[in-house]
Amino acid sequence: MYAEKVVKGIATFKSSEKHHYPSDSDDDFVKSPTRPNLISPKRKASGYKNESKKKQKCNNDRDSAKKYEKNGKTYLPVNRRHPPKCLIDSIKKFTNAQLERAKNMGFEHVLSLKIEKIPKKLGYWLLTNYDPEKSSLNINGRSLLITREVIHDVYGIPMGGVPIKSFKKSKKLDNVIEEWKRQFVIKQNGRIKVSDVIPKMLEDKEGGRMFQLNFLVLFVTVMIESSSNGPVNQKFLANIEADTVIDNLDWCTYTLDCLNESRKAWNMLDPTNFYTGPLLFLVVFYMKSTMLNGEDSVCGIIPSMNGWTTKQLKDRQSKEVKKGGFGKVAFAPNVLFVEDVGTYDDWGNEEPDDCGDEELNDCGDEEPNDCGDEETSLEDIVNEVNRNFSVIANAKALINENICKGLDLFPNNKDLLTLAK
Repeated sequence: MYAEKVVKGIATFKSSEKHHYPSDSDDDFVKSPTRPNLISPKRKASGYKNESKKKQKCNNDRDSAKKYEKNGKTYLPVNRRHPPKCLIDSIKKFTNAQLERAKNMGFEHVLSLKIEKIPKKLGYWLLTNYDPEKSSLNINGRSLLITREVIHDVYGIPMGGVPIKSFKKSKKLDNVIEEWKRQFVIKQNGRIKVSDVIPKMLEDKEGGRMFQLNFLVLFVTVMIESSSNGPVNQKFLANIEADTVIDNLDWCTYTLDCLNESRKAWNMLDPTNFYTGPLLFLVVFYMKSTMLNGEDSVCGIIPSMNGWTTKQLKDRQSKEVKKGGFGKVAFAPNVLFVEDVGTYDDWGNEEPDDCGDEELNDCGDEEPNDCGDEETSLEDIVNEVNRNFSVIANAKALINENICKGLDLFPNNKDLLTLAK
């Protein structure tokens, strides 16, 4: 079999355990190529006492991945930082006043959320089949359209008439953000994490202004848009003035915009790359829109996210893997197809151009800043170089796999033979 031969036409990198850099991702299938011994200042100062733990985690991740290798297929996971569990655990500690405030803001359905973890293999497959240009999920040659109304049916969050403006990064001089930041002891790197926000949110037992802001930050970070490097999402806070009626805001269009932009930014070849968008929405939308050979009953609960549990999602993932792969499903009644109604943009719901004269607006061509007002550090540069090496290794493995697959099917093809030399 040609697939058993070594493809020589691709530049190869010799790797060894000594030079392998394990990542924080859940499944690390390809060893990183040999590269200079780049060590960040923090890592050098602390020595190598954590290396054995990282190596063990990497080995455990590989063993875990083998469970999902069926019929020659490997089901990759998607990485995401903040599971819904941190939101659910916080809600369990709410006082009556805090619960009432969340309901008054229009987030009553979020209080009943039961999904603590997202199935990562299914999540990865869904992301690879999502088209952010058409706001559609492609399954079995059909494109399921996602609109703000669909977001509302799944999440049950407010769909008001006031748009939420998206900012490329948080604004240092914005009054709302400065008001929110004053409650924290800001770290040297300027980052505020979920673990910082939750205690402050719970401290405001009367459900006041700080509870409102902290709850929204936690919800948006966990359910809509997080950051790839750890901080919470504070960029949207410029929309939340003291007199803002929260349920008048269009949280559904904001979620859809974040879904599209985060999918465009996600690098599926990089095992260390974190997906930052509303993955829970995409999984629940898939669950409510499909049936596995008639075995699953259609969930009629609105919002749909409250009709599923972690176990049900995990079981569905396992069943689809055992049946030979994701997407071998039947469609539920009343699903919306792109070919039937046109794309989301065809409906005239295109996001308005917010690049105006408003001081707080920052519509530029630069990559979104993950809430970080801090300057780039040497450690950040080193980590980025390490990620780049991982991308090269994964791209090489993918090229090798495709060439071998082609040679198995077309063993005498001159183009493939040339690539294999």
